Amino acid sequence: MQLGIVKYSNSLPFIAPYLLKSLPSPFDWVLGHPEELNRKTLSKELPISFVSSLFYLKHQDELELIPGIGIGADGPVESVCLFHPEKLLTFTNVTVALHPESATSNGVLKWYLEKIRGHRPYFVTSSEPENHPAFLLIGDKCLSFKTPKGFKKIDLAEEWKSFTNLPLPFAVLVANKNFVRGNQQEILLAKETLLNGVKWSLENLSHVATLSSFPQERLVAYWQKLRYHFDGRYTTALVHMERDVLKRAEAHGIR
Repeated sequence: MQLGIVKYSNSLPFIAPYLLKSLPSPFDWVLGHPEELNRKTLSKELPISFVSSLFYLKHQDELELIPGIGIGADGPVESVCLFHPEKLLTFTNVTVALHPESATSNGVLKWYLEKIRGHRPYFVTSSEPENHPAFLLIGDKCLSFKTPKGFKKIDLAEEWKSFTNLPLPFAVLVANKNFVRGNQQEILLAKETLLNGVKWSLENLSHVATLSSFPQERLVAYWQKLRYHFDGRYTTALVHMERDVLKRAEAHGIR
């Protein structure tokens, strides 16, 4: 059976022991960017997959949340950042580029600039966001991006934590509701397999790092900032996100 995995370094701990043949895998991993996994899951091409948290909140009638697991951060993480010129005092009437592969991060950025900062930017979605005056980067591109001279970097996970006192759930594990009926064992197996992968990986981070071209120390420090076990605080964060972020995202057409 196929299972959708985000095609960023943040998801490697879920599947590393299976890729390295240290543990047997009962699943075929389908790697994709968040937007791609969102689309394939909603169309029923993938029965179980990680999707953007904001996408799940918008499609709760069609997607069943598998609780207790996801990709999140409880403070600064360095892989979801807004870059802008240091001299920029306001974002009102400034073009801010969103990321085409994101839903959650785009929505959080809109919440941060409009509700928290009180600004009114012009949002655009761009495949080359760094060519705009201010821009959002996510995932591996953000991790490897060197802040240009004269620019400032704002970690959105850190800002979210600062203003909500909650962790930020980037992605959640879901199953298509048509699949849930009659397939509870497969769903339990998916969750168990992924959590076993994380457990093994967190005990063997140096081995996991061999699967990436990033410097080992950089990756290990990054993975230690991420959270894969979701407790009640993440449920509360999803409620907060649905109330404060989803409507703003939908107003801008963020899917």
